[in-house]
Amino acid sequence: MKRILYTLGIIALVTGCVDNGGGVSGYIPGGPDKGVGPRPTNPTGNFENAAVEHNSNITGIYMRNANQVADFVNYRLNDWDEINPDFGSDISKADIATAALYLSDSSLTTDEISEHFADKTDLFHMAVYMIDNRLNRCFDTDVNSVECFTEWRDGHMSDFAKVASEIKNNAVVLDPTQSGNEIVLDTISNQKLTFIFKDGQINGITVSNADGTNATEYDNFFRHDGTDIETYAIQKFDYESDGKDIGLTYSDFGTYTINTYNINNEITESDTGLFAGGYESKQIKETDVVVPENGLSFSGSAVARVTSDKGDVPETKNFDGNAWLNMDATTGTIDITALFNGWYNVDATKKIGEQNTDFTFWGYSGNAYSQNFQFNAENTDKRAELTGTMDVKYYGENPETFIPTEATGFATVDEGADGVKMDMAFGVKK
Repeated sequence: MKRILYTLGIIALVTGCVDNGGGVSGYIPGGPDKGVGPRPTNPTGNFENAAVEHNSNITGIYMRNANQVADFVNYRLNDWDEINPDFGSDISKADIATAALYLSDSSLTTDEISEHFADKTDLFHMAVYMIDNRLNRCFDTDVNSVECFTEWRDGHMSDFAKVASEIKNNAVVLDPTQSGNEIVLDTISNQKLTFIFKDGQINGITVSNADGTNATEYDNFFRHDGTDIETYAIQKFDYESDGKDIGLTYSDFGTYTINTYNINNEITESDTGLFAGGYESKQIKETDVVVPENGLSFSGSAVARVTSDKGDVPETKNFDGNAWLNMDATTGTIDITALFNGWYNVDATKKIGEQNTDFTFWGYSGNAYSQNFQFNAENTDKRAELTGTMDVKYYGENPETFIPTEATGFATVDEGADGVKMDMAFGVKK
C-alpha cells in the first residue's frame, strides 16, 4: 500500500474519505483492508487494565506508568500488524501515544497537522489508526491523508470527542512512583499519607510525620503487631475518597480510619482523620493563580469532622455536604460556602495568600442528638460568627499557566474548652 502524506498546497482526491458507516462503533463495507469484508472499528472490546481498575476503586487521581500507556496503545492499535505488517515496529508506544494526544485536539487545522507531521508520515498513520482504524483508508494512494482525517473528524465530532476523551484519560504518562511526581496527601493532624505501589498498583499506604519521619507502613492496608495473645493486634487502614466522587483528577480529599483489632477480631482502638492533597508537580501556589476579572468559580463537596466538649465525654461526628469556592480578583478574597446535611451551612472568607479566615455558621438543622454540636457563640437566629484558619491548594493539568482546574484544602474553627471544634476538608473543580 502506498502511503502519501500530502504537504500544503497539493490538490488531492478525497472521495476515499466518505465514511459510509456510522460512528465509532459502526462498520464500513470493505473495511480498511478492502475486499476482505466488514471489519469493526478498533477496538472491539473494553480496555482492561487490572492496576488501573484497582487504583480507580481507591482514588480518582490520574496515574499511569509507561507500561500502562503502552498497553492502552496496543489496545487501540487493534489488528495493526495484520493490516499494516510492513512498518511501525520501530516506532515507540510513547511516541504514538503523544501523537494521538496531539490529534485529540479538535481545534487543530489541516495546516497545523501537516506541519507537525511533515517528516513523520508513519507516526501520523499510526496515531490516526489509533483514533479509528477505519481511517486506514486515509493512507491509500492519491488521498490527502490529513484532509481525510480532519474531514472525518469534523463530520463526526460527537464520536471523535468520545475517543479523544478516552485517549486523554489513558495515554498520558503520570507516574507517582517517579521522583518529582509524588502524590502528597496531608492530614488535618499535620501528618502525611503516601501510597505504596507494586507494579503500578496501589498496594497500601504509609503514614508519617510531615517531614517524612516516624513512618508507619500499612502494606495492603494492614499492619500486624505482636506474636502472642497479649500483644497480638491487627491494624486496618480504611481510605475513603470523596474526591473521586466529584471527579478530581490531580488531587483528592476525604476521611480515613485506622481500626485496631485484637486476636478475637474486636476493635480495641479507632483513630479517624481528614486528608487532602495531590500531585506536587501539578500544584499552583495560591498567590500565583491567575484570576480573571469575573473571578474563578469551583464546585464540589466537603466533609466536616465536628468534636464537642459540651457533654460528659467528647463526641465526634462527621457531616457531609456540597461546597463552592470563588476567587475574586477585585477584592483579593477567597470565599467558600459549604452546606452540611444535619448541621450548619458555612460561609468562610479569607484574603488570597493568607490563612486567617472569618466564618459564619447559619441555618442550624441538627436534631436532638446533635444539639451538643451547636457553637456557643450563638445568636437568636442560630447564627455563629467565629474566626479560624483555612488553607487551599490548587492543581491544574498545566500548572505553568497558573490556571487551576481543581482545589482541595482544610479549614478549622475551635471554640476551645467546653466548646465545639470543626475540622473541614473539601475538594472542588471548575
